[in-house]
Amino acid sequence: MEDLNKVGFCGLMHDVGKMKVPLEILNKPGSLEDYEMDIMRKHTLYGRNVLMSARNVYPGAVDVAYDHHEHLAGTGYPRGLNKTTLSIFTKLVAVVDTYDAITSDRVYQRGKPHLMALGILVKGMGQQFEANYVTQFINCIGFYPQGNLVELSSGEVGLIVEQNKADRLKPKILLIQDGNKNPIEEKILDLSLNIADASGKRYGVKQVIRPQDCGVDLAKYYQDGKFTKEYVVVG
Repeated sequence: MEDLNKVGFCGLMHDVGKMKVPLEILNKPGSLEDYEMDIMRKHTLYGRNVLMSARNVYPGAVDVAYDHHEHLAGTGYPRGLNKTTLSIFTKLVAVVDTYDAITSDRVYQRGKPHLMALGILVKGMGQQFEANYVTQFINCIGFYPQGNLVELSSGEVGLIVEQNKADRLKPKILLIQDGNKNPIEEKILDLSLNIADASGKRYGVKQVIRPQDCGVDLAKYYQDGKFTKEYVVVG
């Protein structure tokens, strides 16, 4: 539990240095100029200094703030450190931070799909990221994390409500829209049952989609207790 508290604190504070980056650079809608990128990259140094100036801060958080953009192969910044000098928590936070940066909407880019982000992490295994931590991260959140919206092979839209630990590619899905993206009476689809759609083809996940692209308010489903409600499984 103590280690969980420590790594959680590291995760919360790793980008604290961005508070020192000018807003016109931090929120610039286009690509950064070279001099602007140099300033942006100083957020690691700023973060180190902020945490070192605070009282009773866990020292490991200082390392994470300073080193979370370093790579195992020594190709990162600000110091070009390699895997022999990076802490375990730094390596952990680097994986999660990169996933968040790839999938989140920013003023300068639209977030990329979940599976694309996993592909980038896998490609960086061994050179940029600790391979075991990438694997454990994927095992933890799954290929289709609970709470994500997916478009099925039938064109229908559903919400992932439960992962299938035996087969991560076949979760339980709460169907909420038909193939034309119109609301339907909600029902559970368990992909592990290998059910066929209306055309006779076996259901499968086509892609993870963004809520705003199909007019879905995810907060409503959480507030309505959709993840604890009992459903009749389609079968």
